[in-house]
Amino acid sequence: MIRRWVCAPSAARATRLTVRRAASCLSSMAHSAVSYIVLPLIVGSLLRLVDLNRDLGHDEVYTWQVFASASYEKIATSYSVPNNHILHTLLVRLAVQIFGLAEWSLRLPALLSGLVALPLVYVIGRRTLGSSAAASLMAWIFALSPAHIYCSHSARGYSLLVLLCAMAFYALWRALDGHRLGWAAFVCVLSWRLMRCLAGLCT
Repeated sequence: MIRRWVCAPSAARATRLTVRRAASCLSSMAHSAVSYIVLPLIVGSLLRLVDLNRDLGHDEVYTWQVFASASYEKIATSYSVPNNHILHTLLVRLAVQIFGLAEWSLRLPALLSGLVALPLVYVIGRRTLGSSAAASLMAWIFALSPAHIYCSHSARGYSLLVLLCAMAFYALWRALDGHRLGWAAFVCVLSWRLMRCLAGLCT
């Protein structure tokens, strides 16, 4: 009886110490996650949402009037001038059909492409460099990039191109790392660009 009474407080103290260490570890991990990826994602997203409803520029208006307002068939088969970024134009047409014609809906595909690219850049940095700090630095540089911010709230296909390039790079890295599905993803992402390059339409 005396031995059990003496051992009970020791076991309780050990349990409390283990719980405190686990809580401290979880707190440290949460703090690292916030500092490494959550903050650049929030800042980058806010910067890309600014001026989403500003007046359309010349190229944006031209894209809508000449291409995105047409049928899907015409969009996919018309390339009289390089203003028709076909995949992006198809997405613009879809966004307008769903949400109605507005500045923000015309820019929605570009915005979503820019937002999706933000965490993908961090993931690429984390896998290729093997460092959360280095990946976070990449994410911050990308999040604060004036060129990418502008492309992410302009109704043009440039932010989608950046996203596709990042996806292709990630898929290739996974493929070289021994993942079979990586090759399939790499081929699928690049097929669109390769077909246009073979046709002399690299824009």
